[in-house]
Amino acid sequence: MAVRSSTRIFAETGHEGPNVLHVVVKVLPYKEVVAGQAVSAYKAYIGAGDGGFKVTYPTRFVFAVENEDWQFHEFELGGTTWPGLAIFPHSDDFEAAFGDPDRRSVILYDDCDVMKTYRYQVVLRNRHTGELASCDPTIENGDNEKV
Repeated sequence: MAVRSSTRIFAETGHEGPNVLHVVVKVLPYKEVVAGQAVSAYKAYIGAGDGGFKVTYPTRFVFAVENEDWQFHEFELGGTTWPGLAIFPHSDDFEAAFGDPDRRSVILYDDCDVMKTYRYQVVLRNRHTGELASCDPTIENGDNEKV
């Protein structure tokens, strides 16, 4: 029996639309150590667990910030301007854009054409204080069955 990709199985049955995954982004107080001293900061947390995802079918991720005081922060990284969320290594598999005018959400499209593990970084900014928070989990594109 030949192994077939999940994408082809669904496409052959007429289901070609992307998965939609809604992901809550939380910002919580955090202590980090700088030059041996405890410094108060904020840290972003993605979804449940470590924020990593595994997808095997084209997916539209909708990342939304839980706290109204925070928004996605546009930033430069690796020669590209990112809408609060960056993907590395660079791949044409992904497209990211702000999801609303207040920048409280980001939409990430993953075509799942290249099956490998990607790192993504999220950067948020407090609308009142300008403080930043970030995190960098993974998105793994791979077949559910390893052969």
